[in-house]
Amino acid sequence: YCYYFPYVRDARRRAGQRRWPCKIGRTTDSVEQCVAGQFKQSGIFEGPEVGFHSRVEGVVAFETAMKRKLAHRKLGENGAGIEWFETNLAEVRRTFREVRWPGRVRFFRRLIAATLMAWRRLSN
Repeated sequence: YCYYFPYVRDARRRAGQRRWPCKIGRTTDSVEQCVAGQFKQSGIFEGPEVGFHSRVEGVVAFETAMKRKLAHRKLGENGAGIEWFETNLAEVRRTFREVRWPGRVRFFRRLIAATLMAWRRLSN
């Protein structure tokens, strides 16, 4: 799952930034129960928004692979915790697809690039 705080996202967008802190995690409970349980005693008035979640096989390995791909955006060194990343939902979804279907994503990227190149040649 991936969640974030809408007020932080909105503030970042107003500042012209495309990324905001997002938590990437896993759970065996429902995502809603898991996220709600993390904020019962927090004193944060606006709750987080779940931006993305999906069921996967081998959830521990999958989560590790997701975090490895997002590691260059890690916020853990700044005190945010080890599961927080400076990213956005589009990047999280793209990373999810890359981890879930690594060969397929590369194939489609190459197919799109080849199609665009052919189209440009024909239009000139």
